[in-house]
Amino acid sequence: MMVKDAEFVLLHSTKSNNQTLVADFFDYDLKVAVNARIKTKNSSDVTTTGSSGMKSMDTITLDFDGDKFDDIVYVNQNNNKGITITVPVFDRRTLITNSSQSIIVSNAASSGYVPRFRLGKADFDLDGKDELVFAFRNFATEKATIQIYKIGTNNIPVLQAEIADVSFGFLGGSWEEDVYDITVNDFDGDLVPDIALANMANVGSNNDFKLYTYSVNTSETWSIIAKGSVVIGSGGNINNYKVMALSSGLYTVRNKNQRQISLAVAYIDPADNLKVKRQLYVASAPSFKDQG
Repeated sequence: MMVKDAEFVLLHSTKSNNQTLVADFFDYDLKVAVNARIKTKNSSDVTTTGSSGMKSMDTITLDFDGDKFDDIVYVNQNNNKGITITVPVFDRRTLITNSSQSIIVSNAASSGYVPRFRLGKADFDLDGKDELVFAFRNFATEKATIQIYKIGTNNIPVLQAEIADVSFGFLGGSWEEDVYDITVNDFDGDLVPDIALANMANVGSNNDFKLYTYSVNTSETWSIIAKGSVVIGSGGNINNYKVMALSSGLYTVRNKNQRQISLAVAYIDPADNLKVKRQLYVASAPSFKDQG
């Protein structure tokens, strides 16, 4: 489908104390000159956090009602160090937000902790409606937690499945404690989306980087099922430069008529002169095949 006109939204905090979370809508018009294509539409307050320490937020577009138009989900750290997921209801002609629904995800974080979120989307049950994939580090359990939500006609996110089977390596700085990423794609070719998690696991003094894949079962009771994992490299015993990124796509071709969804991961390796390492994997249950 060719997109003739698109909009985008910028989520940010405002005021000197960072208490208010704001969504600014912009229109992108391909019909005008390049330097005039971005036009301000409307701005709306999403929430008031009540805390000057609110530093973490994210947003994603997805079609959760199957009407072929994008919807929006906001995620932010709230004043209790937990997490708020907000679904706004907005006018598609004016982009004015009329109302919103939200839920709280408990994280039991202590003061000073800044959670980092990872968001994804997929139609796991093949009903023509996207589900929200939400990943975060649970402060109390030290687990990388992956959740899947359906968003109904009332715009309230409803938890369908959760898994928290991977431990984080604990490091000194709060930004270093959230070294992970997720991606969603159909890795095994069964037409049902899967989830991949790249995570830094504290193994002795090595802080190894690991890659995990999960399948999703949507029959009757939803569940997220661990499929396999592989060590992709070591971060060494240096507490800095713990950075990694994960993506997936049609990077490899098995033969002329068959393409293979692959996982691409990049990370900084302090143990090897701070080189940026890039690896490509083909996911297969229960293991991986390193493609270089």
